[in-house]
Formats: sequence, structure tokens, C-alpha cells
Amino acid sequence: MKKNALFALLFFISLPVLVSAEIREGTFEINPFVGYCTTANSPVFCHKKEFGIRVGYNITDHWELEGGYSKIASRADLVGLDILYHFTPEKRLTPFILAGMGNARIRPEGKPTYQTLMGDFGAGFKYSFNDTYAFRSEVRDVVTHSNNVIVSAGLVITLGGKTPKAAPVAAPAPVVTPEPKPEPKPAVTPVPAPKAEPKPEPAPIQKPETVTIILEDVHFAHDSSALTAEAKDILKRDIKKLKDNPGIVVEIQGHTSAIGTEGHNMKLSVKRANMVKDYLIKEGIAENRLTAKGYGEAMPEVTEKKPKKESPAAKTNRRVHFEILIK
Repeated sequence: MKKNALFALLFFISLPVLVSAEIREGTFEINPFVGYCTTANSPVFCHKKEFGIRVGYNITDHWELEGGYSKIASRADLVGLDILYHFTPEKRLTPFILAGMGNARIRPEGKPTYQTLMGDFGAGFKYSFNDTYAFRSEVRDVVTHSNNVIVSAGLVITLGGKTPKAAPVAAPAPVVTPEPKPEPKPAVTPVPAPKAEPKPEPAPIQKPETVTIILEDVHFAHDSSALTAEAKDILKRDIKKLKDNPGIVVEIQGHTSAIGTEGHNMKLSVKRANMVKDYLIKEGIAENRLTAKGYGEAMPEVTEKKPKKESPAAKTNRRVHFEILIK
């Protein structure tokens, strides 16, 4: 039976991966499940059915904190807290590993009930049907007074989270129809007008002083859209310039480094642009003066010859840039 469990674990991790972003930061997952203990060192667990429920929170798209309760037939109640790591959260099929600990209440047949510390580790996968529903299966080793290999499967229901706003679509330019040329009029010999007294020259009109506005870029940590303390200080200086020049309209452009897939980077750049836009609105800048748009990795400030997340080029490209549309 141990060989069967090991084969199932390897099978889950080696399944082919289908492209589709599914696991999102800030979502809650509810997972009712059933399972079966395939092997154990103790008859309390071995060859018995399991059922239970898990509730998790995706701290990021890679990391999830999860609490769970399950019952092993009528022999044990298990309560635990696990941490999961998703290998490919942007894809429909997502392998993961887990580890955690908790408490087990054991009821051996013909013996007194007792409680013991429990640890577990394992691996599995999630297959998403859409943004709300997914299938989950896993193999985990539950360690109490014995090693207990349990295989389980169930439905995942995803709630909450933020979906990145779509980039605004530019309106098509209006088609201008040229006006017809006027018909030429017959030449008329002009009658000389009487000479008028010369008028005094008007006073010269003083042109307004031209003011150049430069808004500073803000930068982000790797794979993050959160505003750092340094970014907020820069934005406060930009906000003062926008308030001093109320006629300015800007496009907030989100950018990323070359690390990661194009689809993931596009969504991350939109998140960064919207994070800056929301901060400016919160600080008193009218929403109709701001447009947020993501460009992903398509417009780097510096070329990344060998993309590395802590390279100077990658740090420079993880930014939000301001493009002034109307002065």
C-alpha cells in the first residue's frame, strides 16, 4: 500500500500543466472533502474512511494558510493548521505542497479516549473549472502515535478577492470630412479707401510663464503591487504638483520586469497602476484627471539581458510612470 501512495504522489506532481490564471491573492477557499487511510502503523486509522472540511486564505497567489477539521470513521477527530505553497498559481492545474500541525483526539476501540499532538505533510493538486469552483486531491502523512498515509479529494469553492481592472480602451479617432472649396468669385476692381489716421500701437500682450511639470516614478518590490514607504513619500510630492496644477490630466502607466510569464506580468502591471490611482484619489486628486493602464514587461526602462529579480535592471523596470496627457 505504501508503494501505491508514493505512486499517487508522484502522479499528482507530474501531471501536465494547462495555462490559465486561477489562484488569486486575497481569496478565501472552502474545501469539503472525503478520504481514505491507505496504510498506518496503528489499526485506529488503517483502512478507514475520512471526511471533513478545510477553510483557507490565499495570502499571496503562491502562499495559502489553511485550517481544517476531519473525522476518521468513529475513531479520531483531527484539527490542524497548514501552510500550502502553490507552484503555478497562474495556471489551471496547480500542484502544491503542504505542512502543518494540530491536535488529534483518538478513541481506540475498548480503550480510553486521549489527545495527542499531530503533525502532517504532503502534496497534491488543484484543477480549476472557473474562478469559483475547482477540484482538489492530495496525499498526506498524518503523524500522531503512528504514520498514517491518507488520500483525499473534494470540491474547492473560492470566495472574495480582487480581479484586476481591464486596461482602458482608447476611443477611435473621429473621421474628419474636408469642407468643399468655395467657388471662385469674379474679380472686382477695388475702390481705394480714404486714408485713415494711423492708430497708436497696442501695448504688447504679456505671455504667461511656461511651467514644466515633472512627476516622479515609483518602484515596487518583486512580484508585488504594495506601495512602499519610499513610494508614498514620492507620491506625496507628485500629489502637491497635481494640486498646484489642476488642469493637468495624467495616464498612470504600470510596468514590470521581464521575470515571469507575459500574462502574469500584464495583470501585475495593471494592479500597480490601479494601486497608485487609488492612492491619488484617496489623497484628494479627482478621478476624472487619472487614467490607469498596464503595459506588463513590454516597455522596459532598462534592457534585462539576464532577468534576475534583484538585478539593478529588474528593480528599475518594476515601476509606475506618469505620462501627462493634458497640460
